[in-house]
Amino acid sequence: MRGHRSDHGGRSARITGVILALVAVTAVAVVSRIPGGTGTLGADVTFITGPTGELAVSQTGAVLQLNGLEPAGGPTKTGLFTVTNIASKTLSIRLRALPSIGDLDTLLSVRVTAGGGDLFDGTLSGLTGGSPLSFRLGSGRSTELVVAAWLPTSVTTGYQNRIDDVTLQLEPRGS
Repeated sequence: MRGHRSDHGGRSARITGVILALVAVTAVAVVSRIPGGTGTLGADVTFITGPTGELAVSQTGAVLQLNGLEPAGGPTKTGLFTVTNIASKTLSIRLRALPSIGDLDTLLSVRVTAGGGDLFDGTLSGLTGGSPLSFRLGSGRSTELVVAAWLPTSVTTGYQNRIDDVTLQLEPRGS
């Protein structure tokens, strides 16, 4: 009669293999875990430009993109683009904002400079009516516009999970 031989070595190797597999799966799960956030979503705001018949712009499309925007003491990022007068005469140029939603109009602070001078400084709602100031640009001349936007620290609600695409419309008038 044959004796019954125990296969403890094979069995323990299988158990060790299962344990190592479980450890590996656990390690992958822990490493690939998405980190927790703050629990709130900020606003996503994109400022967009385009040419007109009398003005060329150095960059069409997004010139300033702010993702996860939350209240701050001032702007943390700026966008810039160059405007060139391609008309045969000097133009007086104003700027108007055309937001895709109205939710941030009274909350979002916007500052725009043209050639180093102030063109607009106020809320987005103030720019939807057009900048009160304009800048002059001679035929063939160019100037740089700098755009900044932020949510002031006084804003506590109403901006969360909002997405706004703001078209900056250049409005030239002949002089």
